[in-house]
Order: sequence, then C-alpha cells, then structure tokens
Amino acid sequence: MATLEETITCDEVLKEVRHAKEELAKSFNYDIRQMLEDARAKQEKSDRRILHPPLRQDA
Repeated sequence: MATLEETITCDEVLKEVRHAKEELAKSFNYDIRQMLEDARAKQEKSDRRILHPPLRQDA
C-alpha cells in the first residue's frame, strides 16, 4: 500500500500531466487532426529511429 507521501507525489505528477495535456489540446483548439499532424511533422524532423510494430498475423 502506498504511503501518504507517495500518494501526494503521484497526485502532483498526474496533475502536471493533465495540465500539460490540456494546454496542448487548447493550443490546437482541441482539434485532434491538427495535433496528429504536428506530432507527425515533429517525428519526421527528429533524428530518432522510428519503430513500427509488426503487422498482426491472424491465424
């Protein structure tokens, strides 16, 4: 069972994450397509290797 301190820390982190998510959504006027386009554009410009999950093979 989590201690009170761990619970408070977790709550603070969740609060920050939710605030960041809200600000991001607001910056794109809550348009998911615009958010995805921006994410894809940033991904293309990134030097990081992009991994794609293997296609699912149904039996």
